[in-house]
Amino acid sequence: MQEPRTWREFLAAVIRDTKEKQRIANEMGVDPVTLTRWATHESSPRPRSLLNRLVEALPPHREQLIQLIRQEFPDALEDDPGSVFIDPVVKDVPPVLYARILEAHATVVESLRSWTIMNLVMQQLIRQLDPQHIGIAASIAQCQRPLPPQQKVTCLREVFLEKSQALTSIARRGYFLGAESLVGYAVIQCRPIVVQNLQEASDFVIPQALVSEARSAAAYPLQRAGQVAGALLIISTQRDYFLHGRQALIQNYAYLLSLAFRDDEFYDIKDIELRLMPSESVQNAYMATFNQRVNELLSQAERRGQPLTRREAEEQVMAAFLATPVQSPTEQAPE
Repeated sequence: MQEPRTWREFLAAVIRDTKEKQRIANEMGVDPVTLTRWATHESSPRPRSLLNRLVEALPPHREQLIQLIRQEFPDALEDDPGSVFIDPVVKDVPPVLYARILEAHATVVESLRSWTIMNLVMQQLIRQLDPQHIGIAASIAQCQRPLPPQQKVTCLREVFLEKSQALTSIARRGYFLGAESLVGYAVIQCRPIVVQNLQEASDFVIPQALVSEARSAAAYPLQRAGQVAGALLIISTQRDYFLHGRQALIQNYAYLLSLAFRDDEFYDIKDIELRLMPSESVQNAYMATFNQRVNELLSQAERRGQPLTRREAEEQVMAAFLATPVQSPTEQAPE
C-alpha cells in the first residue's frame, strides 16, 4: 500500500472498511457521508475541533495523522507534536454567567435558590462542553442528610440532571449512590476523579441510565472550605474526552455550583462515611412502594396517638431503607 501523502488520503484508505467507517462516524458523532466528503476533498471539517475527534477515534495512528493534518491545517494543533487538539469552544466560564449566579444567590427566595443556580450552571456547562451535541450528560449528587440514629453521611442522592440533545433516552432517577460510585469516591477523596476510558475501568459504578452511552467520565466534589456538599458527575459518549482544558473548565463550574447549597448542607470529611448502596433494580423496587410505606406508617402513628408529619414519615421510611445491609457488588447475586 502506498504511503498516504495527505490526511485525506489516509482517511480514504481507512474508511474503505465500511464497519470501520461506521465506527469512526459513531465515535465522532457525524454522518458516515461526512467522512467520505472529507476524504474526497468535497468539504472540510467545520468546526476544526472535529479533527480532534478524528484523532481520538484512531489512537493507533495518532502521530502519523497529526503530522498529515498539520500539512493542511498548521494552526489546528499546539506546538507540541504529542499534544492533542484543544477545542476552541472550551475556554473560560462566561463572565455574564458569574453575574447571573451572583444575582440569583442574592435575590431568589431560599426555596427556589438551589434549583435556580443549578439550572443556570448546568445548562451553560452542557452548551459549552458539547456545542456539537455529540453527547454529554451532567448530574449532581448531593450528600443525603444523616437521619437518626445515624450521625454520619452514608450516601449521596442524584438531585439534578442536564444533558445534550443527543442523549434523549437519559432521565433523572434520583438514585442513591455510595462508596461504590465514581461520585462517592470523589467525595471521599475530596478531589476530582477522571476516567478516560470506562471500558477499561470497572472499579466505579456509574448510574445505570448512563452506562450504555458513557465512554469517559469525570466527578468533581462540590466543596467549600474543606467541607463537601456532594459531587458533579459528567459523562461523555467519547473516550478520552476530558482533556486538561476541559478539566479546568469543569472545575470552575464545580466551584460555581457550591453556591447552590446552604451552609448546613456542607459536611466535614470526618462526618462522611459512605457505605455501599443497593443496586438500582433494588432501589427501583423499593421506591415503587415508597408512598404506600409512608401512608402505612402515618396510619400506624395515628392509631398509636403519636401522629407524624408526612416529612417525618418519609424520613423514617428512607432511613429504614438506607439501613438495610448491602453486599459488595462482587457478592451480589446476578439480577
